[in-house]
Amino acid sequence: MMPTHKFGCIKPKSRALSHSFSKNRASFRGVKFHFQKEFWDINRAVAPLINKYGTNEITFSSLRRYTKNIPGYVGIINTAAEKKIPMNFLSGYYQLHPDDSPFLDPKTVRLELLGPSNQFIEDLHSSGTLEINHYSIIARLVWGKFRMVIAGDAQMENWAHFDREKMLEETCTVLRSTHHGSANGTQFERIDRLNPRVVIVSSDPKGKDELPDLIGCATMLRYHKKSSDPIVALTHSTGSIKIEVNDKSSRKVFSYGETAKANIDINQFTELKRSTDPTKWKNLSLEKLPS
Repeated sequence: MMPTHKFGCIKPKSRALSHSFSKNRASFRGVKFHFQKEFWDINRAVAPLINKYGTNEITFSSLRRYTKNIPGYVGIINTAAEKKIPMNFLSGYYQLHPDDSPFLDPKTVRLELLGPSNQFIEDLHSSGTLEINHYSIIARLVWGKFRMVIAGDAQMENWAHFDREKMLEETCTVLRSTHHGSANGTQFERIDRLNPRVVIVSSDPKGKDELPDLIGCATMLRYHKKSSDPIVALTHSTGSIKIEVNDKSSRKVFSYGETAKANIDINQFTELKRSTDPTKWKNLSLEKLPS
């Protein structure tokens, strides 16, 4: 029996992804953040995960003077310190080998993290353009020939950093689109260079932020029309998504079909193919046009 890794679930309107690894399984779970004034209340979202799941390490984006007042960070740090969980403060590139396997072992599941460098944050702050989303960490999950890029809330400047680190020189199998498909981080040329067979946009177009916006929807429609026939799915339409990959890099994508506020029945899912994807990017694009 071939070993299989499961990469799921990405829930509708998820704002973050938690991950757990074992020798035969890697999983990502969607987490919904709550609001606290104008910032995400990160602590309220992450602290319950730390308590619920076994956590071996917590990686933060670069924490220098510009992040010390962001709500939630101090709470997470205190929780980790109390539970004696190792903390890693990321500036630039970092690679994690969850299975403790040798670096060159192609069977190793590895997680590559690219956070904003201290100089990157300094430059944006000096130019007066630094925003909370610039602290996003872009992750790339690799197993054999399978690659999944999880773009977080990355902005165009973050993607430029991704370019400089030569992380766009390799294509990916799955792309979890940046910032819920917003124009701030969604660019056709970059998606086209990554050439994913599956693109997942995690958002509700009629939610508070109304994402993906017009440019995001139009970009996804354009990529959906590629001759390679990729799946380009919106979780508001499909529900949570699970991806299974075997050691031959063959993959299957499944959707649970639940609404944003519904619980997931883990035994009720259907295979998601391009022909069965309920996402209607043309209709969404037309709905976003100014009246």
